[in-house]
Amino acid sequence: MRTQLICFFILLLGLPLFLTNWLPSADHDDTYIIVLGTKLNKDGTPSTMLKNRLDAALSYKGRDIKYIVSGAGEAEAMGNYLIQHGINENNILVEKQARNTYENILNSIKLIPKSITSFTIISSDFHIYRAQAMASSLGYDVNTIGVKTPLIDRGYWQFREVMAIGKYWIIGN
Repeated sequence: MRTQLICFFILLLGLPLFLTNWLPSADHDDTYIIVLGTKLNKDGTPSTMLKNRLDAALSYKGRDIKYIVSGAGEAEAMGNYLIQHGINENNILVEKQARNTYENILNSIKLIPKSITSFTIISSDFHIYRAQAMASSLGYDVNTIGVKTPLIDRGYWQFREVMAIGKYWIIGN
């Protein structure tokens, strides 16, 4: 029984990374990028995980891109980080009402012109499957960039995401 339980938890923790391997990765052709927020440091600056997401967004620097930074509490800090790293503030749209992944995507999509049917979502590797599934369920062609999660944080976030994926499969958001 103990061996079966251990195998179950190994499978459970590996699920988000396994599912991520089947997602389309970004080709840098999209004109809109949604960067999903996550926690800030106590001093209000982006955490390592959030900086990694923002740094991935910076790989689009120099192109005619609109960056949507999303998340209640962290969106302004995200926008400031991009500005500090050379992104024109006119190319940054701030969505600061979202309290969860579904709201991040739903509220961010409202900032994208109706004529745009494809965009890129940037989040952490463990999180990108659910974010992509949610956006696709709303009728969009979604590209993704899954940023590597720091090893020290991986177990906690993957376990949390497995629970969130289960909730998404059952409830839908």
